[in-house]
Amino acid sequence: MKENIVIKIWLPFLLLMVTLLDSQLSNILRIAFENQYVILSHFMLLGLILASLFFNQRYMTILSIILGLIIDNYYYGILGIWTVSLPITVSIAYWIFKYIKPSIPSLFLSLVIFITLLDSSAYFIQVVFGLIEGNFINFIARELGPTLIMNIFFFVILAYPINKLLNRKR
Repeated sequence: MKENIVIKIWLPFLLLMVTLLDSQLSNILRIAFENQYVILSHFMLLGLILASLFFNQRYMTILSIILGLIIDNYYYGILGIWTVSLPITVSIAYWIFKYIKPSIPSLFLSLVIFITLLDSSAYFIQVVFGLIEGNFINFIARELGPTLIMNIFFFVILAYPINKLLNRKR
């Protein structure tokens, strides 16, 4: 029980550091591909999904709202895109894993769905509010597709430690 409290205290800081890692990795990949592709790392999203398996929904919803506020304020300068999308994603994760046993295949499919929903909702919100000019085909080819491929690759690499974590929960 004491270990759970310690992790609960450190989890926000860990997810914030992972968010910063995500942005740096995404920036390095954008430069490496000479702005032809926008590849977004989603380790923080994976961390939220995994944490939702261990902590109660209220705590994770509040944490996702706070992280969303920080991300929106730091990266977009307006509040709403991630502040709304992250708590919705966490809520959907709780709903899904209430009916489906968490396993590597179910986490893999969930991550693909969550990345697609999160990136697509952020894209559509930016288009609706005129922050970017939208071309959905370009979004899929230049951002969503490469983002999914990279995150699938990282998930495969992390599958063994994630499986160990899931076995610990059981």
